[in-house]
Amino acid sequence: MTADASDLTIGILSLRSSEESKAIPNVIRDLGYGTEWLREENAAIEIEGGKARPEPPVCVGTR
Repeated sequence: MTADASDLTIGILSLRSSEESKAIPNVIRDLGYGTEWLREENAAIEIEGGKARPEPPVCVGTR
């Protein structure tokens, strides 16, 4: 079973706010993915059995 783009939410880790970082979600949404900002006040990482699970549940990449 494969997920289509509308089933995926991309996590955006942002340590500062800038015009560039504000443009990132627009591009991701244009590609058909959902977005979720990952900041100290709304994100956590749970480690269980040697595997990390982000909360909220998102696909996390780096830039």
